[in-house]
Amino acid sequence: MGGLPIGRDMITVLGPRGPAALPSLATVLRDAGRGTVNAIMLDANLCLDLALFAEGRLTEPLRTEIATFLERLTITGVDTLPGFGLAELSLQRHEWTIDDRRLRSLEAAISHSLELPATEIQRFLGAEARSFRVSDEPPLEVGLVVPLLKLFYLCTLKMHAIARKGLSRDRAFPAVVEYLEWAMGDLDVNVVLSLQVALALFGGDSQARRFLALANSNASSAPLWGAAWDMLHFHQLIQGTVEGIEKRPHRLYLATRDQAAFTMLSKVVFVGKAVVPDNTTRQMFGIRTEFPHFAHQQQDLAQLLAQHRVGVPRKRENLEQWRNVARLDALIGSLEEGLGFSQER
Repeated sequence: MGGLPIGRDMITVLGPRGPAALPSLATVLRDAGRGTVNAIMLDANLCLDLALFAEGRLTEPLRTEIATFLERLTITGVDTLPGFGLAELSLQRHEWTIDDRRLRSLEAAISHSLELPATEIQRFLGAEARSFRVSDEPPLEVGLVVPLLKLFYLCTLKMHAIARKGLSRDRAFPAVVEYLEWAMGDLDVNVVLSLQVALALFGGDSQARRFLALANSNASSAPLWGAAWDMLHFHQLIQGTVEGIEKRPHRLYLATRDQAAFTMLSKVVFVGKAVVPDNTTRQMFGIRTEFPHFAHQQQDLAQLLAQHRVGVPRKRENLEQWRNVARLDALIGSLEEGLGFSQER
């Protein structure tokens, strides 16, 4: 069955294999009969829109777009997962703690828009998102969510640092070489999501510049932080689709009205799973290299990616590198200082 469009395309939907539409009611019912839940993740922008909609503070045309979106959710019967969007809006970034008052306020407003009790919204946060609320441990150093978020943020900082040397066609290939040597060598982590953004950025893609706000003369780490959250959302989309949520199979989607984020994330396509040498399963992704600055360097680029074994499943000891939060914090601090972002703290 086909999906349903949303309004005037201000809101876009992403699935594990690229752009998608909301599933139809027939699809939701068919999958439910097989034990699979269809659910749509809501990014921070949409969570904020839903909260403002409940308070009557949205103006046209966004008000009508959100009303149409809510109508489509009702028609399809798809579940909603606002947990990570709520966490992004409520996280006090430099303290790594949740502002509970803000979280409760947003939960109440969003539950009103979605016509769900607040207790259900909290349940939709999921086990990993709830780690943001743990207070008897070092703030937020729980589970996999925080290391991943810090890793994605670190990668965006490195892209920004390299981009400051120039984004011309002549700089494109050396910039990718520098990024890969840092990511696969110094950092020793194969992060496909951030690599796709780097390829687009250095390859001359205008949406990548928007994604990282590099066209903005007022340099700030805030857009990089937002981009890191977008990558985390997509990672969780894949993770939940592959492994399920709370031991139930899920077919997940991500809704956003951030067109730059949608364009970047839609370039990464989940292609399946592979078993690595330690007999654990790893997700495999396809990435795109066809960008203007690489028009005549596709063969060189392919050789470079092969040289660094991009796309080859790595041993667990390599993958564990990104869980070392203290190491990530040190690398983040160094890059923020070099970029002049440390005064934002």
